[in-house]
Amino acid sequence: MIDLSSIATELQLPPEQLRVAVELLSQGYQPPFISSFRSDESGNLPESTLWRLKGILERQAALVAAQKKGLDEIDSSSHKIPGLDKAIQEARS
Repeated sequence: MIDLSSIATELQLPPEQLRVAVELLSQGYQPPFISSFRSDESGNLPESTLWRLKGILERQAALVAAQKKGLDEIDSSSHKIPGLDKAIQEARS
């Protein structure tokens, strides 16, 4: 799940300005294409901001994958540590 509000805070932009760009990046479009051919739709974000946004989305996706892996390993483990699953779910990096 994409945390658009935290991305907007990091980039110091309103979330609504990022929505279309996030969707286009999630569909596999690259920042140069978006800034050249979809700039009206994407809020005229500069290519440098689109690259930063792409990196943030990749970090968020990696975090979600790591959390899932950690939770799956906890579920299959016979040694449970109280609160570990909650800590993994709340991790932000």
